[in-house]
Amino acid sequence: MSLGLRNSLWIAFAVALQLGGSAQTTITLGTGTTLSGGTDAEVPIYKNAGSTTSQYNWSKTGHLWLASELSAIPVNDVITSIAFYKGINNFLNTGRSATCNIFMKNSSATSLPSGVTWTDRISGATQVFSTTYSQASNQIPGEGWWTFSLGTPFVYTGGAIEVYIAWDADNNNATLFTTVGGVNGLRWRYNTSAVAQARGDNNNTGPVPASSTLAFGTSSRRYHAQI
Repeated sequence: MSLGLRNSLWIAFAVALQLGGSAQTTITLGTGTTLSGGTDAEVPIYKNAGSTTSQYNWSKTGHLWLASELSAIPVNDVITSIAFYKGINNFLNTGRSATCNIFMKNSSATSLPSGVTWTDRISGATQVFSTTYSQASNQIPGEGWWTFSLGTPFVYTGGAIEVYIAWDADNNNATLFTTVGGVNGLRWRYNTSAVAQARGDNNNTGPVPASSTLAFGTSSRRYHAQI
């Protein structure tokens, strides 16, 4: 075998190893079918199930995946998508749209602290996802895993992961989602947790301010996720 061919084979082998090592290792967090209620503010994306005059179509939420929950993911794994389990088969209403931005960061946290602003929570985080969902051209999924394909892949360096989701509806505060079984809000599967793993805030008139400390909702939950 010539030296040139041998070198080419070694290069190809090294590239294959590198690509194989960077592939995402998918895990699922959560079991059961328990669903969030209509006013649980810490859900991945919030939508109140109340009257058409009180929609609360804007939200900011934070989620913590503990190091112990991520032990099956190798260090330096490249995460290219994440998902949360949406437990209702509804969609964006005719003519409606909303923008979703997601931030992620590696963390040593063992719970999500209270009293921390959105600005400080996303400090050091990477914006991994940004898209506008639209009834006309980019509809949200129905019941099941809502997968977010990351525009910027996220390198997991070990420990915990913090995820922050900003959801901003168009400037019309009428009913954002279709109604299923009398419910026009969103429902999400979750398990209870011994520590704070979810926090959130929402608004009825416009985007949740960056000064929000995500002080609403039941924090001792971990929403079902695929990573």
